[in-house]
Amino acid sequence: IDKDSPASSTFYGAADFVNCTIVSNVTGEAAVLFNKAKAKECKLLNTIISGNTTVGTYDAGFAPSATYSMFPEAGGTPASSKNVTGPAEFRERDSVPYYLRRQSPGADAGDASIWSAADVDLRSKPRTHAVNGGLAVDMGCYQWYSLGMMILLF
Repeated sequence: IDKDSPASSTFYGAADFVNCTIVSNVTGEAAVLFNKAKAKECKLLNTIISGNTTVGTYDAGFAPSATYSMFPEAGGTPASSKNVTGPAEFRERDSVPYYLRRQSPGADAGDASIWSAADVDLRSKPRTHAVNGGLAVDMGCYQWYSLGMMILLF
């Protein structure tokens, strides 16, 4: 959900959010992103929620199911969920503002088991990459990718 969306971005129904980036949304009212009526029917996986000017991500006691995700209240989730608190550190790349920086806590921290080597992100870049003999995936909608290596010989 892109930057500066209005308060109507609050989610009232059941939904699965997989590798989504929900950032910098603005509201003029006391609101949460996930309404308590249906929040428990929502699932977050590999999703980033950061920098939204709302009261919070969800109403107390009505958290969506979240694993391998980054959001302000993630510190209160079980360690087994693999959630992180952030901050989500972004950099613009190829005119796209939401690539994670390599030092961001969400880099290589997603659940790669749901993706294959053939899967791509929103920019048609490979979703997974090799790290320490296994596959890794970033949280959020864009996967970091290398521009290649340059070797200079003198």
